[in-house]
This record gives sequence, C-alpha cells and structure tokens, in this order.
Amino acid sequence: MTSAEFGLLLALSENPGHAVRRQEILDCLNHHRGTENQRNLEVLITRLRRKVEAEAKLGLPIRSVRSVGYVFHSPLERKGDMGERRGDAG
Repeated sequence: MTSAEFGLLLALSENPGHAVRRQEILDCLNHHRGTENQRNLEVLITRLRRKVEAEAKLGLPIRSVRSVGYVFHSPLERKGDMGERRGDAG
C-alpha cells in the first residue's frame, strides 16, 4: 500500500459510516483544489478499493456519495453493531 493510499484509508476510517467530502480528503493528502487532483483522487480510490476488497473480501467497504465524497463502511457497521459500539444505542 502506498503512503497516499494509507492516508486515504486513514482519512476515511476515522469517520466510519459518515461521508467525507472530497476536499477534506484532498486536504488530508496535502493536495490542492483542481480538476487534476479530483481525478487523481478517483484513481486513488479505485486502487484502494481493489486492494481492500481483495484483502478483506468485504465487498465494497468504500462507497461513493454523489456530490459529496466517499464513505467507509466497517464490518461492524454491516452487522448493525456500530451504534452500540459508540454508545449511541438507547
């Protein structure tokens, strides 16, 4: 895994289940605004998805959120345990 892929995974995994805006991700990766960087982010997401899915066999843990950014779904969220783990369940 490259350092850029690791940084991307870190940015997404710090907010599991919540969409992270593209610009926030670019800021974390120290990239500036611009079409070229948006495309680079899309390529980076594609590469990371392939690696994560192949390694963990989780399906699609990284999903696109139209007009927003990307969201990372952890295995716990898929089982419905995320709210309980965070203490949000009532």
